[in-house]
Amino acid sequence: MTRNYSVCGSHPHLVLCSADKDKISRLITKLEYKGIDFAIFREPDMDNEMTAIATIPINGNDRKIFKGFKLLGKEKV
Repeated sequence: MTRNYSVCGSHPHLVLCSADKDKISRLITKLEYKGIDFAIFREPDMDNEMTAIATIPINGNDRKIFKGFKLLGKEKV
């Protein structure tokens, strides 16, 4: 999705966050309310279930919409 948008002055970063379906659904509601464009990813082999979303590059105060999301990282073994 980021290929569709140009970012002036900086390179967009990909940030992966962990969330369940309910949290993703609540985020979608907030994104729609704020008018932030996004794309939904669905898994065909899981009855077309929503598994992820991607947004346009986010700057400034709009980044606060992701507050409370846990960054996806290496799991400790």
